[in-house]
Amino acid sequence: MTDEFKQHETMKRILTVIASALMLGISTSAQEFVPGWNLQIRAGASETVGETVWNDLLSPALDFSAAYQLNPVIGLRGDLLGVEGKGAMNGIQGATAVYRFGFAQLGGDVTIDLANFAKYNPERIFTPYIYGGIAANIGLGNKQAIDLVDKGAMFEYLWKGAGLFPGLRGGAGFDIRLSDAVKLNIEAGINALSDRFNSKKHLSGSAFDMDFHYTVLAGLK
Repeated sequence: MTDEFKQHETMKRILTVIASALMLGISTSAQEFVPGWNLQIRAGASETVGETVWNDLLSPALDFSAAYQLNPVIGLRGDLLGVEGKGAMNGIQGATAVYRFGFAQLGGDVTIDLANFAKYNPERIFTPYIYGGIAANIGLGNKQAIDLVDKGAMFEYLWKGAGLFPGLRGGAGFDIRLSDAVKLNIEAGINALSDRFNSKKHLSGSAFDMDFHYTVLAGLK
């Protein structure tokens, strides 16, 4: 038996072992992971960027979502987010006026589990993830901004009754496993919406201007 033949046989054995290990890993992951749904309810705070200090524009936020995990890494999620946004207008009777408006956001995301890139583990305690998707904000009631018109406010994009404001969104969060059935979730996100969301035209006047709305949420799923 030549050295070349021995090397060939050794290489075949190594490749066979590697292939067997890969197939075993795939088979094990397939047996452990089961695609499925989860429901989630969260509460927190939101902020619409405006012409005043950030804490003047903080608002409560509520979120209800349903998600389907396609595989250990990729999931799909739809949610309903609200309930209030704020804006600010400078120079109203010598002061800055803050106004509230209601909204409901319908969104759809793709979620990416960062921990399961390495190895799927259904008993992992801490699971970070990122997400990105699309959003449609439905404005519901803008009376405070409308009332400011009587005090001298000039809104370029003042909407009345209801309005529809499309946008993009993304963010990151993590889950903490509390039991086999329940996880604690904390998430921070940013929504880039139509410039008309807070009724005001951006100072730059560009066609690509957007209103930015941030959220921080916590809840159970």
